[in-house]
Amino acid sequence: MLQFRSKINYTVEKSSSSTLLPSLCCCCNDVIASGSGIGWTKPFSDPVAGLLPYFQSQAIASNVSLIVAYDTTTNTSAGSVQLCDNIDRFRSEACAHRAEVSCFFVSPSLRGSKIGYGLLKKAEEVARGMGIKKLTLDCRESQVQAIKLYERYGFKRYGTMERYASLDGVVFQKGYYYDFDL
Repeated sequence: MLQFRSKINYTVEKSSSSTLLPSLCCCCNDVIASGSGIGWTKPFSDPVAGLLPYFQSQAIASNVSLIVAYDTTTNTSAGSVQLCDNIDRFRSEACAHRAEVSCFFVSPSLRGSKIGYGLLKKAEEVARGMGIKKLTLDCRESQVQAIKLYERYGFKRYGTMERYASLDGVVFQKGYYYDFDL
């Protein structure tokens, strides 16, 4: 298991009844409340009720590796990333070499502690084990810290979409597309 901080471990979660999932919901909600996004624009009043079905479905999806960073002393989630491979490699063999990094986040209170790097490293390890040759991801222009991490890690920007994300249906942000060769 990868370990970058004395108390943080990284695991691939495959159980919809994992004890880590409720704290993952709260961690994700903190990220949403901080304005970091990851697809949601408004925090949930009850993060477990609002997000648990989503994370449960991702944990058991055959084409998703739900990677969770967690504090081993408190058994609470510190962040997460999803590695999504091509759902049907037999039908789409031309794209079977790549996977998408998605729903990447680190608790706002733990940013700057190398947890994001650890999550990307674990995603790379899992992808290599699956025979993946290329990782892709996309993000909003406002995710400045994440963009810095992606670029330091070695992801290369290959595209921009002007109207990538709509915030409150009025404000639009650019989106950036990245890839990384394994």
